[in-house]
Amino acid sequence: MGPEIERIKGRIEKLASAHFANGEECYFLSRLGNELGDDRSMLEKLTGVKLAQFVRENFTYEIGVGGAHQNVLFLMAPEGTHTGSAAARTAPPRYARRFWAAFAVPLAEGEDRAIDLDSFEFGPSEKIGVQSANFRLIGSEFIAPREASGSAAETADRIAAWLATQDLEGARFHANLRRQRSDGRSLLDELFAALDHDQLRRVSLPLDVMKTLNERKS
Repeated sequence: MGPEIERIKGRIEKLASAHFANGEECYFLSRLGNELGDDRSMLEKLTGVKLAQFVRENFTYEIGVGGAHQNVLFLMAPEGTHTGSAAARTAPPRYARRFWAAFAVPLAEGEDRAIDLDSFEFGPSEKIGVQSANFRLIGSEFIAPREASGSAAETADRIAAWLATQDLEGARFHANLRRQRSDGRSLLDELFAALDHDQLRRVSLPLDVMKTLNERKS
């Protein structure tokens, strides 16, 4: 890896670390690209890959996908991220990441959104409504507007307001409770549970990947 690529990689790490240190849960790839400026074009020219692929291959951040066309990409805050003492005192509840993303990923134009309360899968109501009998609509007023900063405090406020309108207890959606529910299940088990019959027929995984997923707990 050449010196320019290393330099830009270092910038990405600093930008992401600073973003999550402020208590943010999501870091949109579009925002990262904007903050990199000309370095984004240089990186893609030098590596021959897009920014999202470079991040996947060189960092351990989990990349979430959302939007009506599944084209909104964002980095998720690493598990166990710690903020400063002042921030820690005002930190919002740490919700399950997929649940959080349902409120943090902006809506595409003309899209509505629903969430499956069991799996936390979210998307257009016509899709989620067919897949699940236990779903709720999320009004646009509870979802981050486009080009939003992804502020953790603002997202937490939207979630709290939505939970109140739905008469739902927030604790059931916290990340630690979600982990306890799936305790003992491997990531491979979770993958199988998330895919429908047609998807299982289409998806193929190398044996080493299957072994890793089977050994890691969700």
